[in-house]
Amino acid sequence: MQNSDTIDLILLDITMPNMNGDEAFYEIRKLREDIPVIISSGYAEAEIVTRFPSKYPDGFLQKPYSANELKRILKSLLNL
Repeated sequence: MQNSDTIDLILLDITMPNMNGDEAFYEIRKLREDIPVIISSGYAEAEIVTRFPSKYPDGFLQKPYSANELKRILKSLLNL
């Protein structure tokens, strides 16, 4: 992946066209195991957990989420 070393974190929606979020997550993990990935979804986290049996993302944000919730998780994952 070109310029992948410049990416600090990925915020990934679970529902996307062409490739769903869980497929995208596993493709990202193939390229870079170390990059934090936050899943965002309107589904409850309990439903999302079942979609990632082998490796769970680094964080979860249930939609709708506030700027403060996003800030909290970004600070914790990026050690800010």
